[in-house]
Amino acid sequence: MAAAPQPQKVAIIGAGLTGLVTAHGLRKAGFDVELFDQESGLDARKRDWPLVLHWALPTFKSLLSESALAHFPDALCNRHLEYTPETEAMPCLSGVTGEVLFRSSMPGARRVSRQRLRAVMAADFVASGSIRWGKQLEKIDTQDSGVQLTFSDGTTVTADYVLGADGASSKVRQILFGGDEEVARARPSGFMCATAIVRHGDLSKIEPVLRTHPVAMVMMGTESVGGSSG
Repeated sequence: MAAAPQPQKVAIIGAGLTGLVTAHGLRKAGFDVELFDQESGLDARKRDWPLVLHWALPTFKSLLSESALAHFPDALCNRHLEYTPETEAMPCLSGVTGEVLFRSSMPGARRVSRQRLRAVMAADFVASGSIRWGKQLEKIDTQDSGVQLTFSDGTTVTADYVLGADGASSKVRQILFGGDEEVARARPSGFMCATAIVRHGDLSKIEPVLRTHPVAMVMMGTESVGGSSG
């Protein structure tokens, strides 16, 4: 009986949220996945901030392993919050008075800690030894058998595919563009979404936004803010 074919190996550069959720999806699809990150570990960066998962949450959860999905509540900012139409909404508050101007309904939305979410998603790969820390990519060579990755510590890894999830200053992208940092530099898309509420006659306060992003929409209404009609 012929031996079962070995799963194709994908080397993911970057063990942040993008790299980890991709790794979960690829592993579910039958790929052998290994992640490489230049940081020393999950706790290398202490800074944390909340994220709101809404319309993408069903797709996001469909990619996770059963174990990660079971521990998803550990990533919630408030694990004891009772979810109601009011809590599953994004309030817009006046910066002058603090009053709620309106609430944008977001059914099913969940606010999570970026750090805790990353820990939940990394657990499977840490347990299986599939995340290798302290790995700064230096070189990618194409071979008949796939690609060979060389890291700054002199180690090499061979994979069938390499996927760059290493952020705006991606080393993968730089290598693919021949080492030219300027050509490989990430460029703004030209799209920005922002909200600014100002008093009537204070349009000059949003001029810096308009100068930076000339394609913009300005909405004017009659909402009373701080006693002045707009």
